Order: sequence, then structure tokens, then C-alpha cells
Amino acid sequence: MFRFDEVRDQRAGLREDFRAYCASKAAKVEAVKGDTEKFFVEVCHLKPFGYQLELAELYKRNQFLAVRWARQTGKSTFIGVLLLQDAYENDDLTVGFVGPSYRQTKLNLRRVASFCKNLPRGSCHVQKTRISFKNGSVIEAFPNNSDTIRGNTFHRLWWDETNFTAADEDLYDAILFTFRNHKR
Repeated sequence: MFRFDEVRDQRAGLREDFRAYCASKAAKVEAVKGDTEKFFVEVCHLKPFGYQLELAELYKRNQFLAVRWARQTGKSTFIGVLLLQDAYENDDLTVGFVGPSYRQTKLNLRRVASFCKNLPRGSCHVQKTRISFKNGSVIEAFPNNSDTIRGNTFHRLWWDETNFTAADEDLYDAILFTFRNHKR
């Protein structure tokens, strides 16, 4: 025999549990706001190394950075999560991702998007080439083409695998123009 009252009570209990879970997740993220190391550990479940934390400090103090680390040292993941934290914590921030191919740029965005599930529910919307945040910030992937960069205004831009980018001088000029009026 079907017991409607039992099912209704169970569903109500599940809803309450889910609300409590979402509230605890939001509190956890709010507690680490502004602390890069804790953001990596608590939100992204990554353990940053000393050289990565040094990069995080340099990122806070400098407008331009060139990162030359050995292969498989976590460059893409670390920089992506650093930009994710920046976009999540700062209102109306525009972040662009560029790489040697549009495919690689979208892969970097997908890597960053995988950490969005650890942010509070409803705080961001993930698409194939864009992550939009409730606070107005945006992270977007762009193809390796100076024409697609022109006309945009970025607060941050990540140019991955610079040395493998075709027409890099044209792209470099286009990128610098997007920063011309920005101060860090």
C-alpha cells in the first residue's frame, strides 16, 4: 500500500538536508575568501607547493607574469584556479583565456570549470567557452586570433603556451591594447 504521507515527509527531509549541505558549502567557501592556499585546499581539494604559493603572491603584486616551469608541474591547473578564485571573489572582473589553439583554450576552461562544482550553488554558470559568475565576473575562452581579442577589455588574461602560438606578435599587440587603461 502506498503511503503518501511517508513519501512527503521523506522528501521534505531530503530538501532540508540539501539546504543544509548548500549552506555549509557556502560557509566553507566564504571562510577561505582572500586566502589562496586555503582556497586551493578547502575548495579545490589541491595541495599547493611552495613555488605555486610564491606565484600566487607575485600574481597579487604584479600586472604581468611569465611562468616558465618544467612540464607537468601544475602550471595550467594552478593558474586556472588562481583566476577562478579571483573571478569568484571580485565583482565585474573580465578574464580571458588564449592559447595556441581554440581547442586547447577550451580544455583549460573546462579544467577550471571542473572546480566550479565546489563553489556555492548558483554562484556561477558554466558553458563550453564561458563561465559567468553571479557577481558579474566572467571567464571566457578565445581562439588564437588577434581579431577576436581586439575590442575586448580584460582585467586579467591568461596566454597559455605562448611560444607555440602562431602569429604571436600580432596577438601580443592586440592583447596589450586590451589592457591599456587598466591598473592593477
